[in-house]
Amino acid sequence: MNLKHTSRSKMNDITRAQRLIIKQLLEAVQSLPNEEFEKLSNDSYLLEIKVTRKKCLRNVAHKSDTKALSTEIIDVMERFQSREEAMVYLSENIGTRKEIEVVARKLDIPVSQQDKAETLKEKIVEATVGARLRSLAIKGDTAS
Repeated sequence: MNLKHTSRSKMNDITRAQRLIIKQLLEAVQSLPNEEFEKLSNDSYLLEIKVTRKKCLRNVAHKSDTKALSTEIIDVMERFQSREEAMVYLSENIGTRKEIEVVARKLDIPVSQQDKAETLKEKIVEATVGARLRSLAIKGDTAS
């Protein structure tokens, strides 16, 4: 009985995938110019299918959003009184390694491919909060 359920589940998945493919084919054919559409009814033409990844327009907007966000994050980070608070804020407000890299580069922190996201976050915290705390410690100013 469990085997039948598994095979039905796979069959449903295949059917869903097939429906999606047919829908995409239909949309592609409907978007053809009239001249191309007319060629499809001629036996001397061959219909070929090419599978490509969609270009995501939100990535373009995302890049500018990330730069603006990085400036905002740096401004907020410089106000924290402890490294721990800054690290929590950074972890909650930056999701991807790419976003972390943008912030790091904005702070002129060298970034290598081997750096893990957590390492970059630590470098960012040190470049913002850590630098100010070290400066205060050197000056002997503990109140602030």
